[in-house]
Amino acid sequence: MSQYSLFDDDTPPKALRSTRNDVRTGDAAEALVLFKLLNWGFDAHDARRDLPYDIVVDVGDGRICRVQVKGRSNAKRSRWDYRATRGNWRSATGTYAYVDTDYDVSAFVALSLEKVIFVPGIYPTFRASTADFLRTDSEAQSWERALQVFKRKRLQ
Repeated sequence: MSQYSLFDDDTPPKALRSTRNDVRTGDAAEALVLFKLLNWGFDAHDARRDLPYDIVVDVGDGRICRVQVKGRSNAKRSRWDYRATRGNWRSATGTYAYVDTDYDVSAFVALSLEKVIFVPGIYPTFRASTADFLRTDSEAQSWERALQVFKRKRLQ
């Protein structure tokens, strides 16, 4: 009787990624953030595509935190650079900036690392290093800090 092999050890692995697609990259980043939040016990849900945020999180006491997700597939020289704009450069309206009331927390995703950094507020640009993403417990700590700022802001 022969054993079924789960992996082909004789040939090098093929690329898992097809051609670049910004919508797929965004969807993957949103799915990763949803996974993290749900795994930590938060009641998180997708938002409609036409809203200025991607995810809503029920943080209790009737408060909803709106999260905008920005993702990148890979770093350049260990740097992860993000630009937060709305719209599509191919459309008639083009891209435009977010305003202060559009969302509460930014989530920057390093897809190849499967890591997220959460930051309170809106950042037109954001830069992090691979080391920033790989710090021990950086994801949960950054979420807790962003959530604290959100809760203080809403109480004022």
